[in-house]
Amino acid sequence: MYGKDDQWCEDELSWNGSDGELDPSSDLDREWQRRKKQFHSIGYRNCLLARKEASAQEGFNVGFKESVLVGYDWGLVRGVAGSLNCLSGELREKIIES
Repeated sequence: MYGKDDQWCEDELSWNGSDGELDPSSDLDREWQRRKKQFHSIGYRNCLLARKEASAQEGFNVGFKESVLVGYDWGLVRGVAGSLNCLSGELREKIIES
């Protein structure tokens, strides 16, 4: 049932001659490496997200400034055109000529 290496020690308290305790330096090292990798990944991800947000905000700010000026001009054109449309034909012609 058990292989050559899979046997209880003579005292039947430990497996393969080990007393059940792991080498603390290797456990700590593995844990340290795992945590280091984990925090490195989290930091990398957070940095990417922050950069994306900053880039998106920067693009929004530029686009907003440009669109405000264009939107204002189009608003003036629509307002003047709507006002002219409400006037009688004769009055409209006098205003357009001048």
